[in-house]
Amino acid sequence: MTESAGRRILTLHPGNDLCLQDQLLSCVEQVLSDAGATRIWIQASPEDDLRVYAELPGREDAEVIDLAERASHEGLAEA
Repeated sequence: MTESAGRRILTLHPGNDLCLQDQLLSCVEQVLSDAGATRIWIQASPEDDLRVYAELPGREDAEVIDLAERASHEGLAEA
């Protein structure tokens, strides 16, 4: 699959804690699924970044999801 088949959603830079990185990617995957993404994938960049891509429905069909509210609900927000 090529980059042009989807939208770049997120870039994670190298050096992040693996546990934090796993939690971030899991949350992003859930949010994209909730928004109706038909495909979600990760590609490494030449700079060793991890880039998350997704195929999303058109803006008129997309549900708006509040990331801060989701993080608070899932206990990921700072206290």
